[in-house]
Amino acid sequence: MPSKSSSDDIKNWSKISEKLPLYEALCENIVGALKAILKDSSLKYSMLEFRVKKEDSIKDKIARKGYSDPEYQIEDIAGVRVILYYSNDVGILSDLIDKEFNVIHNEDKSNALAVNEVGYRSHHKIVQIPKTWCKVPNYKGMENLKCEIQIRTVLMHAWAAIEHELQYKNESDIPTQLKRKIYLLSGKLEEADDQFLDVRNQISEYESEVKNRMAANEELVEINVDSLSVMIESIYPDRESPDDYSKIVAELSPFYESINALKDDLTDPILVEIIEELEESLPISGSGRFTSAGLIRVAQFVRNPDFLNKNLSSDHMKTIYEKFHKKYIEALAQQKA
Repeated sequence: MPSKSSSDDIKNWSKISEKLPLYEALCENIVGALKAILKDSSLKYSMLEFRVKKEDSIKDKIARKGYSDPEYQIEDIAGVRVILYYSNDVGILSDLIDKEFNVIHNEDKSNALAVNEVGYRSHHKIVQIPKTWCKVPNYKGMENLKCEIQIRTVLMHAWAAIEHELQYKNESDIPTQLKRKIYLLSGKLEEADDQFLDVRNQISEYESEVKNRMAANEELVEINVDSLSVMIESIYPDRESPDDYSKIVAELSPFYESINALKDDLTDPILVEIIEELEESLPISGSGRFTSAGLIRVAQFVRNPDFLNKNLSSDHMKTIYEKFHKKYIEALAQQKA
């Protein structure tokens, strides 16, 4: 006859097992909610992933911890991880999650480190979805389920992954002769996180400077990824942003010495009118409108035969753009007459 303990374990596992599909759906819904939060707050992320604990892992935790009510006591059956690029974004997202979810437990692993210690850094939260969300069919039956959300940077995640692979969960796990090297490596990653944040702040300052200089038109600004981003935002605010600014810079650099000259060409009324005509006549996939990168390239195809020959291989499209180039030259001549 099975012992009472064995019977309880089977009963406890059965109750959890029945809800695993709900935990899977909970993770998917929380990931969807986090994507919306990240988009609305303009926070860029490297990775957004989830997992539901496997049977062996859950049973092992029940046995290890001696849980009497594991369905309530285990708080990380569902787990979501957000990997961000910059350290201050971790705190921003943490605050946003606090506003959107019911946060049961909140832990910043960095706070566990003394001022003279380095090591694992991450924000961990145990959350439940708000009761109001449960009125939506997607969240039905999930009101009492818990999910752990981990928030960290790319470099925090790198450290955590390597630390996990080495199986160093506690200081006592590290051989004495390796402790100094491990601490130095952890410290360097923490310092790198700070340096990348400084770089981002300096980029923001540079972009503000470029914006002011372009508005005043007082001196030339070189073409680079950041100055191109500022220019695109100023003249094409309603167009889809490029996926690859670097590629556009590489295409434009042989033909322009400054972003000022590029902006003058792109805002030339004659060229703008011809591009509008092209946009109406060409079949454009998606929204039916050129993206900001498309507008820049099309403008160059129309005004500069050298750019056209260098960056477009389709003979059919070349013929179309050559026709509009001729139209552009004729309009310029009429303007000068």
